Amino acid sequence: MFLQRAPLRAQGVSCPQRRPIPRTPLSVSMHRRPPNRTGFSLIEVVAATALVGGTLVATLELLQSGMLLSKELDRQRAMVTLAVSTMEAQMVEAASDWTEGTFTGDYATEGYPEVRYTAIRSDSAGYHGIPDRLMVLAVYVYHDENGNNSMDSNERQLMLATQVAKLFTYENAVHG
Repeated sequence: MFLQRAPLRAQGVSCPQRRPIPRTPLSVSMHRRPPNRTGFSLIEVVAATALVGGTLVATLELLQSGMLLSKELDRQRAMVTLAVSTMEAQMVEAASDWTEGTFTGDYATEGYPEVRYTAIRSDSAGYHGIPDRLMVLAVYVYHDENGNNSMDSNERQLMLATQVAKLFTYENAVHG
């Protein structure tokens, strides 16, 4: 049988005041580690490794694509600079001696042996020039990827064109 006991106060024993039960904030975990454990669990280590590994792979891929893009932009910048330089040289030649022709070469001395050019100077009506008065200059610069010394449609290329008028001052500056 069960014995019923009278409350302690009824027996004349004083009870300490009840303290409210502390409530934990929602952000604190209800499951705490015992105070003698200070390391990480295996699941925490695996999760952290996977997170760092995934981030590292994505970062390396981004870095690699950035490096390739930077190399391509440097090549394009070099091709534009070399094309402008070749065009200026062709303009000087056209103004000084007014000779027509097609000229080819590469930029190996400038450090770009795979970049080649073709320059055309003509004052014929077929090139939209005026015989003995207006010469058309065209410079084609291309990256000869397959090394066949010809401009193929799948190779990166750049074309600059301009016209030079035959003026009396040009002739006097060169011959006079």
